[in-house]
Amino acid sequence: MKMTAKTQGKDGWVGSLHRFWGAMSLLGVSALVVSSWFGASAVLAQEGSSKRGRKGMIPQVVQTKPSAGSVYSAGQMPRYTPPMLKAPGHDLVQAYCTTCHSTSYITMQPPFPSSVWRAEVNKMIHTYGASIPKDTAEKIIAYLSKHYNPQTIAETYAKIAQQRTKRPKAKAPLKANTPPPTWMAKAKQFYTQKCMACHQAHGGGLPGAFPPLAGHAYEFAQKPERRAYMIRAVMYGLQGHIKVAGKDYFGMMPPLPPTSDEELALILNYVTRAWGNQARQKAQPIDFTAKEIKAQRGLTWTPMQTYNARKALGL
Repeated sequence: MKMTAKTQGKDGWVGSLHRFWGAMSLLGVSALVVSSWFGASAVLAQEGSSKRGRKGMIPQVVQTKPSAGSVYSAGQMPRYTPPMLKAPGHDLVQAYCTTCHSTSYITMQPPFPSSVWRAEVNKMIHTYGASIPKDTAEKIIAYLSKHYNPQTIAETYAKIAQQRTKRPKAKAPLKANTPPPTWMAKAKQFYTQKCMACHQAHGGGLPGAFPPLAGHAYEFAQKPERRAYMIRAVMYGLQGHIKVAGKDYFGMMPPLPPTSDEELALILNYVTRAWGNQARQKAQPIDFTAKEIKAQRGLTWTPMQTYNARKALGL
């Protein structure tokens, strides 16, 4: 197309204007990218920075005036299970609460007043079916209310720090293969702390949820493959529909809380002998040993694999 001088002048002016704004836009985008880059780097550097410290030293969030609908910052939270204060009631929390969840559910949230702790424990019992005796529930509520409320939480973590710096006195290891005269009482104590919440003091379990050990656990005591299954079931958990004595059970058995080889051996020796189980065995009971327990540790094993192993044994 042939252009006149007038048209060329207008086009030149408009073209220059377009080129000017194009250049400014490019500079603006470049500035935005550069600022975003350095800004993001600063934020990432800030968020990713952390100071070294001893485990358990990250304090719980303190909310001095908790209120319904309040918004608070959780801050930095540990990626491991923080320790809880060792005081009257601590063992009950470990024995009953960890049957269903980690104690991180207690320490990861702001401290509660007594009324909220009571409501939480009652919810676990009446809504989720936690098997906690009434007097035990009161002791758990008293422990949580005393040490994990907004007024005492700072003091609680100071005491935890002191407890972590104290080295416990070394104890002579328990030998499950040559149990002392009082081993049955010690084993019963471990069973009460770790297993009784589900399988009950009488070993009868809970209908539909947790199977009985009385009249059943002895079946695993003689054959090596069944003994290995029993250790793994306790150590790694069990999930799936099982049938015991003609009755169906659908509850999930979580892995046992951290327990030494010696303690776990004593627990298994207890459940294969208590409630008349020893008399039901056709041969002399074979003691579970710490060495036998240790051989099953360190496996990549899931509750579903335990279930498949049970089916393979025809149980």
